[in-house]
Amino acid sequence: MNTPKPLAYSYRRFSHVQQNEEGSLKRQKDIAVDYCQKHDLQLVDDEQYTFLDRAKSAYRGKNATDDKAELRRFLDLVEAKSIPVGSYLIVESLDRLSRQHPREALPRFLDLLNAGINIVSVNDDKLYKAGEVQELDLIVSIMEMSRSHRESHHKSVRVGIAWRNKQEAARTGKPMGATKPGWLDAVYDENDKTPKKKPTHYVVNDDKASIVRDIFQMTLDGYGKNIVARKLNERGIPAFRGETGWGPSSVDQILKSPTVLGIYQPYRGKGKERVPVGEPIKGLYPPVIDETTFYAAQKAVTDRFRTRSTKQSQRFNVWSKLLKCTHCHAALNLYSKGKEQRTYLRCYEAAKGRCDARAIRLDRSEEVFRQLLTKVNSLSLVQSDARSLQAQLNEVEGRKAVLQRDMAENLEFLRTRPSPAIRALVADADDEIARLEEKRVELEKALAADRITDKADFFARLDLESYEGRSRANELLQRLSILVTASKLDDVTTYLVYKKELEILTIKETDGDIQMETDSPDVMMAMYSQGEVKAEDVFVSGRRRKLRKPKDAAEPVEPAKPASTEPGPNWGTYEEPDWYTVTNSMPDEYTVDDGSTEEAVNTY
Repeated sequence: MNTPKPLAYSYRRFSHVQQNEEGSLKRQKDIAVDYCQKHDLQLVDDEQYTFLDRAKSAYRGKNATDDKAELRRFLDLVEAKSIPVGSYLIVESLDRLSRQHPREALPRFLDLLNAGINIVSVNDDKLYKAGEVQELDLIVSIMEMSRSHRESHHKSVRVGIAWRNKQEAARTGKPMGATKPGWLDAVYDENDKTPKKKPTHYVVNDDKASIVRDIFQMTLDGYGKNIVARKLNERGIPAFRGETGWGPSSVDQILKSPTVLGIYQPYRGKGKERVPVGEPIKGLYPPVIDETTFYAAQKAVTDRFRTRSTKQSQRFNVWSKLLKCTHCHAALNLYSKGKEQRTYLRCYEAAKGRCDARAIRLDRSEEVFRQLLTKVNSLSLVQSDARSLQAQLNEVEGRKAVLQRDMAENLEFLRTRPSPAIRALVADADDEIARLEEKRVELEKALAADRITDKADFFARLDLESYEGRSRANELLQRLSILVTASKLDDVTTYLVYKKELEILTIKETDGDIQMETDSPDVMMAMYSQGEVKAEDVFVSGRRRKLRKPKDAAEPVEPAKPASTEPGPNWGTYEEPDWYTVTNSMPDEYTVDDGSTEEAVNTY
C-alpha cells in the first residue's frame, strides 16, 4: 500500500532586514526542502500553511505572543488540530523558535511535542520526536535554548552600552556620529584616515534650514500639516528623507522635534517602551529656530488638531491596509472636516496635491464594508468552527493531490513495465483517493450549511463596534488577500473588490443605496443564497480582470464564452470550467505606501 508521506511544515524567521538581503529566507527554505527529500516527507507549501516572521526577534518572544506573528498562528492551528498529529515542524535551529530564557522557551517546546508535533533542528541534525523524547534530548534542548538566550542577551547588553556611551559623550559636546537632523551637515577631520571616521561637529545647511523655517512660518499662518506638505511638493522641494515627497508625518516630526532648537533628548527602548534618559542636552546641534517661534507653533498645532486627534483614537479603521485609490493606488486615510467634523476617507496622494481623487464619506463606506463581509468567507467572525473546517478541507485536498500525482506516476510506469506490486499500489491509492473524496464532500457540505444565508442574523452577531471586533474583521479580509479600490464620480462611489489580484465584485454606493455586480461564482453563489438574485438571473461571464497599477497600459480582455442554453448551474456542486480559470501569470507584486510610515525623518 502506498502510505501517504507525513506532512512537514517549515517555520522561517529573521530579525533584521539586512539578514533577508543576505539570503536568510532562501537558505532556511532550501534547508527544509533538502531535509524533506532526504527523509521522505511531504513539505506543505500552501499559502495558508506558510509560516514566515519577517524582521521579528525571538529574544522577547514576540514571534510566539503577538497576534499577527506566524509562529503564534502555527501554535493556534496545532491547538485547533488543523495541523495533523505526527506532522513535522522544520526549523534551521531551535533559536529560530525562541531566544527567550529556557523557563519561557521550554514549555512551548514541550507543548508542541505533547500535541504530537515532531520538531526538527536541521543545523545540529536533531529530531525531537513526539512521544519518544528522552531525558538526554531534553537536556540538549535546554542547553541550546540557554546558549541562544545568553548570546542574544550579551548582544543586547553590548549594543545598549555602546549607545549609552554615545549618549554620555554627547553630554560633553561630542557628536553622535552620522546620525543627525536632515538640515545639518557633518564635518570630518581631513587628516583622519580611519575606515569609520567620526564627525568633529555639525554645521547648518542654509538651503535646508530655510525649508524648516518655512514650515514653521506656514504653521503660524494657520496652515495644517497636510497643506504644508502639499505646498512643499507643489514647489518641487525635495524631502529630507525618501523619494516620495513631503507628507503630513514628516512635517509633523519637524514641528515637534526639539532638535530645531539645538537640543538632543537621549532615549532608551523602542516603540511604546521608549522613554527619555536624563536631562535634554542643549547645544549639541546648531539651532535653526528660536524658542518663541517653536513654542508658538506647538500651540497652533495643538489648537488645530485637538478635536480630530481625540476622535481618531476611539475606533479602529476597518479599511486599514485594504482600501486604495482607484486612480493612483495610494492608501485612503481618515480625516475630518466641516462644522460637524464629519469623517472622510481621502487619498494619501490627493492630500499632498498629487491626485484628483475625491474624498469619500466614512459612514457610507463602512456600510459597504459590512455588505462586503457577507460576500466572502467571513463566517468565522461569528462562528468559531468555520476556520477549522476550512483548514481540514485544505488538508484533505492536499493529501488527495499528492496521491493523485503518485498514482499518475505509477500508471505511467505500468504502461512500460507491468508489475503486480505497482498495480496493487495504484489500487490502494485509488481506494484512499475515494475515501478522501468522501471526506472532502462531507466538509464542503458542512461549510455550505454554514454559508451566510440570513444577513440580518449575521449582522446581529457581527461586532463592528468594539475596537477588537473591527480589528478582527479587517485582519480576516487581509488574510483572504482582499484588496479594494474606490473612486467617486458625481454622487456615485464605485468600489472594485479584488481577491488575490483578481476582481470578484463591483459595489456602487449612491446616497446610501448599494448595488452589486459580480462575475465570480463564489460571490454569485453568496448572492443567490442570500436571495439577492434569482436562479434564472444567475450568470457567470467567465471574465475576471486583474488588478492593474495606474502606470500599466490597458490590457485586452478575452471575450467571454457564450452563455449555455442548458439549465442554470447546480450551485451545490459547482466547479469553475477550464476556460474560466485565469492561467496567465500574475502582475508584479502590488505594494504601495499606505501612509503609516510615509517618509518619516527618523533621525529627529
